[in-house]
Amino acid sequence: MSGDVYTLPLDHDFDAVVGRWVLMHVPDPVGLVRHLATFLKVGGIVAFHENDFTYPPTTFPVTDLSTKIQRWTIPPPGTPGPEMRMGTKLFRTYVEAGLPEPELVLEAPVGGGAAWPGYEYVVETFRSLLPALQRITGLDPAAVDIDTLAARWRGEVVNLQGIQMLPLMFGAWARKPGTTT
Repeated sequence: MSGDVYTLPLDHDFDAVVGRWVLMHVPDPVGLVRHLATFLKVGGIVAFHENDFTYPPTTFPVTDLSTKIQRWTIPPPGTPGPEMRMGTKLFRTYVEAGLPEPELVLEAPVGGGAAWPGYEYVVETFRSLLPALQRITGLDPAAVDIDTLAARWRGEVVNLQGIQMLPLMFGAWARKPGTTT
């Protein structure tokens, strides 16, 4: 089933509403969470997982290439597009939507070595965003050389015996309040 979540004919007895990387793309996250909670049974769970690019993908130690990748992939503040810090706004979003204060968790995948898949993960995500970044920020794809980017990044980090950290991801969950009758 597909359509506008505000107009979909749904039952009102769901056990959970779950979303990953959804709220960062909607103009009114509070309104959406409030709306979706109306479809839950009392005690049902509202759970969202959202990125926060306050700490974007990086390497330790920081390399010239990791700095460039951050500059290329993180649009400057005020650029149209997703809310780049939605993860840190989850607590407030839940409370403003009328839900109890949510439980929160923070995670960031981290790894290193030649076999770590994080380099490709970031670069393939970047590849999918490259046309939009070119249009929005004027990024020149030739400067990126996307086809060799993961190998170059891996080479730098492995040479330094460093590690790569992927974006911070916040998870939040709360139960719909009320009483059963």
